[in-house]
Amino acid sequence: MMKHPAYGFSLALLGLLGAMHSAHANDSVGWVSTGGVQYLKSDEIRMVSEDLFISVDKIRVDYEFHNDAASDITETVLFPLPAAATDVDGDFANVKALHQSFKIWVNGQSVKPTQHVRALWRDTSKASIDITEALRTECHLNDAQIADPASLLRNGNEDHVIQPCLAQLAKARIISSLPIDQPVWDSQIIYSWQQTFPAKQSIRVRHEYVPLIGGSLAGISRSDEEYARDMQKTYCFDETFWQKMTRSQRIYPSYEALGYILTTGANWAKPIERFHLTIEKPKDTLMSLCWDRSLKKVSDTRFEAYKTNFTPTRDIDIIFAIPALKDQGNWQP
Repeated sequence: MMKHPAYGFSLALLGLLGAMHSAHANDSVGWVSTGGVQYLKSDEIRMVSEDLFISVDKIRVDYEFHNDAASDITETVLFPLPAAATDVDGDFANVKALHQSFKIWVNGQSVKPTQHVRALWRDTSKASIDITEALRTECHLNDAQIADPASLLRNGNEDHVIQPCLAQLAKARIISSLPIDQPVWDSQIIYSWQQTFPAKQSIRVRHEYVPLIGGSLAGISRSDEEYARDMQKTYCFDETFWQKMTRSQRIYPSYEALGYILTTGANWAKPIERFHLTIEKPKDTLMSLCWDRSLKKVSDTRFEAYKTNFTPTRDIDIIFAIPALKDQGNWQP
C-alpha cells in the first residue's frame, strides 16, 4: 500500500485518461447536445450514500438519492464512460465489451439508457475538442466507428479512412495538424435516462460494468522525465513503488491501470452524506492511487475507505504493478 497525500487537491475522470489508462464515472444530471455534454447542479436532490466497488473485473456502484422538494422532480441523468485514448503505445481494444456490460437498475428494476457517442480531439495544447458532428458530416462515419476508432486501425483502414478524414478536418480547420502520438480521436460513450425523483422520498440506483483496462508491458522508466512526472502526478507513487517498478524491471515489469470519474458526484444538492470505497487489487500486485489515509488495507487484496459529508474534488486513477511470472526466468521473491 502506498502512502498518499491528503485528499485536498483537484481529483477529476472527465478529463480522463492520460495516454495509458482509463476511467469510469459518477452519476450527474444534465443534458446531451451535439455540442457536447452539459452537467447541471441539482439544488433539491441529494446523494444520501454511495457505495463504490472497483476491481479489474468489475465496477459496481450503489447510490441512494433523496428528493427534498415538495413535488416530484424529473431529470435527465448522465453517466459518462471513458474517453478512451488510442495512442501509438496503447490500443484499448475492449471498448465494445465494456459498453455491452453496462447495466442500470433503479429500485431493483432494470433501466435501458440512451447511448450517446462523442469523439474528442486532443490538440497540441492538450485541450479536448468535440469533433463528433464533424466525423459524421465530413467523414460520414457511423456511431460504431466513432465509438471504437481502434477497430478502424485493426482492420487496416488507417490509410484510406482515418487519414483522409483527419486531413479533411484539418483543411476545414476543425482540428490542428495530427500530433505524432495520436493516430485517432479519443472516443467516449455517455449514457442518459429520464429519472423521476418522488417528492420527499429516496430511490436506489445501481450501475455495474466491466472496466476498461489500460497498461503497458514495458513498465515505467525514469529515463523519460516528463512521462515519469506525469505518472507520479496521476498515481501518487511513493519511493518504494518507484524502486520496485524500475529496478531492472525484473520484479514488476508491467502495469495495468484504470480510473473512475468521481467528481461529478459533487453536482448534487449537498456533499455525499455517506461514501464507501472498496478496491480489490489483483493478487501479488502493487497498487498506488491518490487518496488520503482513510484508505485502509483490510485483507491481502482489499482496501476500503469511509467518508461522511464528502465532496469529491479529484477522480480516482489506480495503477497496479504486475509481477513477473515465475516461469519467465526473471522472477524474484
